[in-house]
Amino acid sequence: PIVLGALVTEHVQEASAVPRKAAAQFRAVMSVVLPLSLAFAAFSPLVIRLLFEYGKFDAESSDLTNAALDGFAIGVGAVAATLVLFRMLQALADLRAVVHVSLAAAGLNIVLSIGGGVALGVFGVTLATSLVALVVVVLQIQRLRFHLGTEWLASVKVAVLVPTVLS
Repeated sequence: PIVLGALVTEHVQEASAVPRKAAAQFRAVMSVVLPLSLAFAAFSPLVIRLLFEYGKFDAESSDLTNAALDGFAIGVGAVAATLVLFRMLQALADLRAVVHVSLAAAGLNIVLSIGGGVALGVFGVTLATSLVALVVVVLQIQRLRFHLGTEWLASVKVAVLVPTVLS
């Protein structure tokens, strides 16, 4: 919501500042998300064992939970990026662009989740979610490029794509 409000206000007050403001907000979000996603991936097995592995939640349950979190950990940066980019699309693009990206994401999520679940179990389903988020980041950036220009696109490549892939 903060991103949406800031971009709408900036868009109305000084349209030329929107690309700079959008890139700055992106860098701020990704600078926090990347370290958190790495910590999430590194410490989730330990946290699962400490918090859940007792009673009916046995080692097999821990393994399944860990597999699910491994799939999600791959896309933490991408999911964070999609949330910020979605707000930017809402503020700057027409509703049609938002709907097209959302429909593509839903369709791809259905196909990849079913395929991933059949092929890899719970890890495949959560991996599919991460892969869909990566694709959605690319789609959103492509849509926003028309509104924010190539300078914004260049600054976002480093601020978004590198942390997204690394996470």
